[in-house]
Amino acid sequence: MVAYSAVQASNAAIARWLPETVVAVFVGGTSGIGEYTLKELARAARKPRIYILGRSQSSFDRIAAECRQINPAGRYVFVQGDLNAVCKTVQGREEAINIVFWSAGTLIRGQKTAEGLDLAAASRIYSRTRIISNLLPQLEAATGLRRVVSVSTGTSEGAIDFGDFQLVRSSSLAKQRAHNSSLISLTNMRFAQRAPTVAFVHDYPGHVRSGISRGATGVLGAALVVVRALGPLLFFRPEQESGQRHLYYLCSARFRAREGVEETVPLGEGVATARGVDGVEGSGVYSCDADNDEAPEKVEMVLGRHREEGALERVWERIQHDTKAILGAAY
Repeated sequence: MVAYSAVQASNAAIARWLPETVVAVFVGGTSGIGEYTLKELARAARKPRIYILGRSQSSFDRIAAECRQINPAGRYVFVQGDLNAVCKTVQGREEAINIVFWSAGTLIRGQKTAEGLDLAAASRIYSRTRIISNLLPQLEAATGLRRVVSVSTGTSEGAIDFGDFQLVRSSSLAKQRAHNSSLISLTNMRFAQRAPTVAFVHDYPGHVRSGISRGATGVLGAALVVVRALGPLLFFRPEQESGQRHLYYLCSARFRAREGVEETVPLGEGVATARGVDGVEGSGVYSCDADNDEAPEKVEMVLGRHREEGALERVWERIQHDTKAILGAAY
């Protein structure tokens, strides 16, 4: 566990060590963990330029007003539209991007997108993969900091069900976590092969108040109502701590890229470079828990077995195939 005090000390040094203007893209930044992290970045950086890709103009207006109070020198830009359109908008304004932060997701089951994808899989896997792929050239072009953080189910990697790739038929939450976690970490590994100067973090945020359960029904929906009611009394992590711990992923040298020179906050006393999913320190792809710790050895073994069995290529090819069937082109 990385002590919260160490996280706070590292984040307090961001203005000293990072470039004056940090360019960040947040997907899911109008509520929950994305919002908490965005505000902490606004607080810590000198002149951040933050793009928020979302659906709710009113939520953005509220958050932007709060961020302007926190840091009037920052710029906060709302971008609305389909995936390709929002990426083109950002690419048209920025030659280089330092940060892509993904916290969008849903627990709604049994609903389809207009393209025929399972709604949860579309958000968690397909949309995330496409946005990172689209913005990877801008990330590689950045001088200094180059980070992608995906908030989901880090450290839960397990079996992959290629016969039910979108988990349409699965009702087991444990199976869903194992499957989805592996897909995210494996796609991060694929991205790191293409862009070794970019660091990729997949984390589990712990119990945090967020909008991910919005719209969930049935037994899961009922259980989540109870959790939301009792969470503040029992186990919800404070919003600011969640934001601080995710900001730490974005800016600390603990989660460095495999290659290249980064402008990041140096390691604090007693803090080591994190071990990547391949078991090697500083290898650029990380699966982490709610306390900024890297995944245990058993997760490294699971992902190692997936690589040996060709799952990395199979996952990528399947996502490419499904994307091409919908859009007429892969990436």
